[in-house]
Amino acid sequence: MRLEDRPECGMHAMTPSLPSGSFDVVVIGAGIFGSQAALHFAGQGRRVLLVDQAARPWTKASLVNQARVHSGHHYPRSFSTARMSLSHRNRFVGENKHAINRSFKAYYGIDKFGSLTSTDQFRRFCAKVDLPLKEAVRPDIFDHMRLESLFETDEISFDPLLLRRAFRARLDAAK
Repeated sequence: MRLEDRPECGMHAMTPSLPSGSFDVVVIGAGIFGSQAALHFAGQGRRVLLVDQAARPWTKASLVNQARVHSGHHYPRSFSTARMSLSHRNRFVGENKHAINRSFKAYYGIDKFGSLTSTDQFRRFCAKVDLPLKEAVRPDIFDHMRLESLFETDEISFDPLLLRRAFRARLDAAK
C-alpha cells in the first residue's frame, strides 16, 4: 500500500497494489485519526482507500492544534472520559515516543470564582482515577488570589511534524 499524492484533485489515496479498483474500507480524512484508522484496517489485511480534501495530508487540525496529550486531569466531572484519556495516552506515547515532548511543566488550576469543580472534588477525582496529584505554587505565572488551588500535572505534548513524518512512513510501508 502506498500514499499517492494527487494535488491536482486534492485527494490522497492509500491504495493496495491490486489490479482491482475496489476497496474494503474508505477512510475520509488523512489526518491523525484517519491515518490511524487506515493503518488499523490495513493491518487487518483490508484494502483501504484514504482520502483527504487538502492538497497534502496533516495540514489542518492534525498539524495546527495544541499538540497536548491529556492524562485525564481535564475531565474531573467524567471518570470514564478521564480513564479513557489516560489509557489512550499511554498507548499513543508508547507508539510515538520519538515525537513526545516532556520538557515542560503543566498545571491545572481551580478558579475561586465560578469553577464547576472544587479542590476537594478534584482531589477525590484524581484519587479515584489514580492520577498523580502534586500541589504547586507559581506566583511568577499565576495569580494565586484568583486560584483556589493549583496542581502540577503530568501533561505532555507531541511534535506534529515528527508525527506526520512517522505516519507518512507507516502509511507508505503498509501493504
